[in-house]
Amino acid sequence: MLLSNDVAGQRFLRSVYGTFLRIRLGYVDLGPHCESYAHWHIEQRKEKIVLRAFCYPTKYLRANPDGFVDLADEAFEWEEWMPVRNDENGTWSFLSYHGTWLRAQMDGDVVLTDSLETICKGETQFALGCW
Repeated sequence: MLLSNDVAGQRFLRSVYGTFLRIRLGYVDLGPHCESYAHWHIEQRKEKIVLRAFCYPTKYLRANPDGFVDLADEAFEWEEWMPVRNDENGTWSFLSYHGTWLRAQMDGDVVLTDSLETICKGETQFALGCW
């Protein structure tokens, strides 16, 4: 179910591993603490959203076609995400412009995956909280 207006605001994203989507030294990864570098401004764009970094206010989370997640200076189509609510547990998954899903890995990497197969389904689900 798509409810992008329920996602918008000042948010953090917590992975299934209890780590937080963050920017560290200009790179996107997962970290153990929810400090300012793990804070995001989620802005609604019709049915989609963009994630703008709090600590780098001119940087946006971007999905690349090669499966790499990084930051962009402006928010164009590649920086837009479709939020999808997971009704079974109240988490959210994020579908990129390229049709890939934002995925947290146990080692702290953030990548994209093509499917929501059982093997990685939990890794594509993020709990949202306000900061």
